[in-house]
Amino acid sequence: GWLRVDGIKLHGATSLKLSYNQLTANSKLKVEYSLDDGATWIEVIATSGIGNPHDKKFTIESGSETISLKFSENSGTAHACIDDIKLVEIQ
Repeated sequence: GWLRVDGIKLHGATSLKLSYNQLTANSKLKVEYSLDDGATWIEVIATSGIGNPHDKKFTIESGSETISLKFSENSGTAHACIDDIKLVEIQ
């Protein structure tokens, strides 16, 4: 399965940090972003197992007004459970 969130406003931000808690030990999760409403996806992070939090800093091209995020189960023996998702601008 997957969880997708579209239309997150960037307000000019290009340096970002994504963090989330992964609460399921036997799950693998892949997180991707899109700047073109889901036509293309770029991997941000792939995680395996419990992590509180998983953090990943990344940079996007300037000029993008919105970003989409997609969390996909990558494999594993249990469904992924995530919490406390945050996307923030970093300096």
